[in-house]
Amino acid sequence: MGNPEVAEEGVMEIKTRITPEIQKLLGREDVFQASEPVDAGKIRRFAKSLGFDNPEYLDLQKGKPLAPPTFVFSVNHDSLDEVDETGRPARRLSLPPPFGPPMRGGNLYQFFQPVRVGDLITIRRKVTDLKEKEGRTGTLVFLTYEVKYTNQRGELLGINTETLIFRLTASSRGDQ
Repeated sequence: MGNPEVAEEGVMEIKTRITPEIQKLLGREDVFQASEPVDAGKIRRFAKSLGFDNPEYLDLQKGKPLAPPTFVFSVNHDSLDEVDETGRPARRLSLPPPFGPPMRGGNLYQFFQPVRVGDLITIRRKVTDLKEKEGRTGTLVFLTYEVKYTNQRGELLGINTETLIFRLTASSRGDQ
């Protein structure tokens, strides 16, 4: 989990950038509740923005379109949620300095059923893994979490397993 270095007595010592503060993230679960149900307009705008013309996604007659599969993962389900100074969601995962902002390391999406008009989305995010590796530019920390999306009836809509990659900031690596 880091770079082995020889201690003064000749004993191998493992140095790690995963501090106790970062280690506390492992297993942490956060639950977010959308402040309003999904409406037909949000679904139709999402489908149109992606160029989808499937009538199920654009149903204007009944006013109850089904959402495309990626809707549940791509839409901010709480437009009234707080944002930080950069305009990004304030509840996103981050590591403390000397780590910089995350890079997306990959996603695994699982779909169970479509989002429907009137669904009130609950999001459960749980940190499932932390790993440290040495990269070309220095220490990298890989943080993996799972996000489960359910509706107001507790029915599972989808799961997103995402890995974020954090690296030390240039100033902490000595880059100029």
